[in-house]
Amino acid sequence: STDKKKSESFGRKQLPIKIFINSMFGSLSAPQVFPWGDMDMGEKVTCTGRQYLRHMIRFFNEKGFRPLVGDTDGFNFSIPDNVSDFTYISNGRHHSTEEGKEYRGAEAVVCEYNDIYMYGVMGLSIDEVCEATINLARKNYADLIDGEVKLVGNTIKSKKLQGFVSDFIDVGIRMLLDGDGSGFVNEYYDTIERLYNLEIPLSQIANKSRVRMSKKDYEKR
Repeated sequence: STDKKKSESFGRKQLPIKIFINSMFGSLSAPQVFPWGDMDMGEKVTCTGRQYLRHMIRFFNEKGFRPLVGDTDGFNFSIPDNVSDFTYISNGRHHSTEEGKEYRGAEAVVCEYNDIYMYGVMGLSIDEVCEATINLARKNYADLIDGEVKLVGNTIKSKKLQGFVSDFIDVGIRMLLDGDGSGFVNEYYDTIERLYNLEIPLSQIANKSRVRMSKKDYEKR
């Protein structure tokens, strides 16, 4: 039901604001290079941000949600099996809630937290609900959303990665998200066997890094 063109436009408009805010925070914590820097204020921002997140985690943890991974200003939680039993009638205290409206499921917990703790300030929202997720590294994870795989983070795959490795990651992560562990192991050993038997084309094995030296210099090296 969303307007894709408007969504993309607003996304582009908010990007420079995000960059400005990030730059301001970085400058605030670097008084040695920024004339108006204040280390105490920079530490206060970091400290209070962490306190907010810890408070939120404790609230959701007590409801049966299990924290999985944090990413700057949000957290991924596993949803409890009885999430559909949660109900909450809002008092409309927060700008995102409606007075007298009954909320259900995970949204009920979010609205309850907003009404109690976030009135007059920012608020929580549910970005997306995943069928499965894998935390591969810090701020690098794979989500299964509506049957599609979404990769978050720049260390999972790089543009320089060999083709056969990239293909294996795509297939392997999907198998793991679907809970097919044995299929992943079989795919791993099948790939090794095809590599050993020279069945993978050279174009799929070649490194994709940009060539920055002449052929003569390369041969000399």
